[in-house]
Amino acid sequence: MLDSTEVYHTEEQQDNYAEKASVLNQIEELETKILKRKKWSYMWGSMFVGSIFFPILNSIFLLDFKIPFWIVSFGFILSICGLIYVLDQDKTDNKTRREFIVKLQVIENLIFSEEISNATQEERAVKQLNKSQLDLDNYYQLNISHVSKIFNLGKTIVLFGTFIIVGTIILMFFKPKMVNDIILICSLIGGALVDFIGAIFISMYSKIIKSANLSQYGMLETTQAYLGNVLASQIQDDKLREDTLSELAKSLIKKEKNINFND
Repeated sequence: MLDSTEVYHTEEQQDNYAEKASVLNQIEELETKILKRKKWSYMWGSMFVGSIFFPILNSIFLLDFKIPFWIVSFGFILSICGLIYVLDQDKTDNKTRREFIVKLQVIENLIFSEEISNATQEERAVKQLNKSQLDLDNYYQLNISHVSKIFNLGKTIVLFGTFIIVGTIILMFFKPKMVNDIILICSLIGGALVDFIGAIFISMYSKIIKSANLSQYGMLETTQAYLGNVLASQIQDDKLREDTLSELAKSLIKKEKNINFND
C-alpha cells in the first residue's frame, strides 16, 4: 500500500505528463500554422518580385505581352501588405513558441525532479549526466539552425546586390540609350550598399558562432561536472566519496576561464 507522499508524487507526475502533452500539442499546432503561412509568404514574395522586374524586363526586351500599369501597381501594393502581415504574424507566433518552449522546459524539469527524488545517489548522478548531455545536444542543434538562417540571409543579400550591379552593367552595354549617368551611378552605389549590408550579416554570423561556442563551452563544463559526480557516486566508501565531491566542487569554483570575448 502506498503512503500519502507516494500517492501525491504519482498524481503530480501524472498532471505534469498531461500538461507536457498539452503543451506539445499546442507547439505542433503552432508549427503547422507557421508552415502554412510560409507558403503564403512565398506567394507574396513572388508577386513582389514580379511586380518590380516585369516592367523592367518588358521595357528592355520590348515584350509583346503587356500588363496594364494599374494592375502592376495593385500587385505591388498588395504584395507589400501581404508580406507585412506575414512578418507580423511570424513575430507573434515566434514569441508564442518561445513561451511554449520555456513552459515545456519548466514542466520537464519538474518531471525530472520527481524522477530522481527517490533514486539512489548513483542513479541520480547518471540521470543528471544524461539530461545535461541531452540539453547540450539540443542547444547545439538549435544554434546551428539559427546561425544558418543568418548566414543564408547575408548570402542572399550579397547575391541580390551583385545582381543589381551586373544587371546595370549589362543594361549599359545592350541598351545604352536607356541608361543615363544618374541611373548608372545610383544603381552601382545601391548594389554596393546592398553588398555591404550582406557583408555585415556575414560578419554577424561569425561573431554569433563565437558567442555560441562560448555558451556551449560552459554547458560542456557542466556536463563534465555531472560526469565527475557520476564517477564519485560509484565510490563505496562514504568518507572518500564526500571528500572527492568536495574536491570536485572546489576545482569547479577555482577554475579560471581565460577567454577573451573581444577577439
